[in-house]
Amino acid sequence: MSVKDLLARIDAVSADIKNQKEVLKQLQRDKSYLQRQLNNVHDLIARFPIEISSEIFLHCLPFGRFYGPQSQVHTTPILLLNVCNTWSDIVMSTPELWSHIRTDFRNLQVRLGRTRNCTVSVYHAAGIELDDHVAGVLGNYALQFKHLELYSEQHSELPSAAGLFPSLETLSLRSSFDDRSVFDLGHILQFLRLTPTLVECILHSVLMNNANSVDERVVLPNLTCLKFQEAADGIFCQDTLLRHLTLPRLQTLFVPFTMISASEFLLWLTRSSPPLRKLVVGDGDSGFSFTEWLHLVPSLVYFELLPAEAHVVDELFTTLAEFHSLLPNLQSLRIHDNCSPPLQPAYPALLQLLSNRRPTLVRFELRARALPEPDLHVRKELRQLARNGMEIYVGTHYQNFV
Repeated sequence: MSVKDLLARIDAVSADIKNQKEVLKQLQRDKSYLQRQLNNVHDLIARFPIEISSEIFLHCLPFGRFYGPQSQVHTTPILLLNVCNTWSDIVMSTPELWSHIRTDFRNLQVRLGRTRNCTVSVYHAAGIELDDHVAGVLGNYALQFKHLELYSEQHSELPSAAGLFPSLETLSLRSSFDDRSVFDLGHILQFLRLTPTLVECILHSVLMNNANSVDERVVLPNLTCLKFQEAADGIFCQDTLLRHLTLPRLQTLFVPFTMISASEFLLWLTRSSPPLRKLVVGDGDSGFSFTEWLHLVPSLVYFELLPAEAHVVDELFTTLAEFHSLLPNLQSLRIHDNCSPPLQPAYPALLQLLSNRRPTLVRFELRARALPEPDLHVRKELRQLARNGMEIYVGTHYQNFV
């Protein structure tokens, strides 16, 4: 065979190979199409109306606002997106799947864009800096926010918006273990002014800069829960913010008295007249006195004291035993002692308190690191109260004397 014939034959074979490749590609496309059809036959999700399929996918998200594995909220829509084309179409047609954002803020703009106009919950991943750019992106979606949890390791700006955050219901601010002075008090107040629908606010191990230079007050008409939470090392969040708030509907308050004084707390109670039902307080202020302010919270049902000084506990026992008009609706009284030196409770005053408060008071707890065991008579009286239906714990963290 001549050279010319060989070249012609090579060209013919190459053309056949190219044609066969095209045939193979078409066969692969046909197989893929048939496989998708078969998947649709077997896949109930694909056979459901889009409204039902979307609802099923939404149940893949963890329950609760601040619960569930951090990665699960972030990856759920991505995992569903990569199963097949049909599921991908459903995911992209369900903006609520993208509305729970617990993320390190990579692709934040893309994720927020996929939420369209539905309300959004953003949970800031610990260890990722909340910089001005991210705060600006968040501010652009202010109309959609329902839950917002922000964590900062350094001084950070809160999101700012041209108008209100009209849907925001819960706000949680957290700072790092090493550097708590991260949020400026003026910025917090400025942000709170934009949250008329805020129902719950939690500040966890947060200190506030420039507290002495701020002289303004914010009314939050719908806030029912405010907590200044304790850090893991036992150091409480600063409660300076309370001085600047008026909270006429507050029902739950955790205030450690780290910065606010007893007199300022009294002024706040008078100004707000809140219908408090649950109150947890410390006694960091040296002027702490129950008789000055307990009459301002008659609706209180749950009262918890975290005393730093032992005499405060005895004052509480005596006050509640003698003045029946104070806390007339109290059902639960809890004392978690961190006193140094250890607590030496006045058991006779305690017995009088528990006896006088029956049957409204149904739960009492006195739990301390170290506590002298009551004598036989006191234990007998406490056990009798327990037999009559009152839940009682009096003891250390490891032993109940009742």
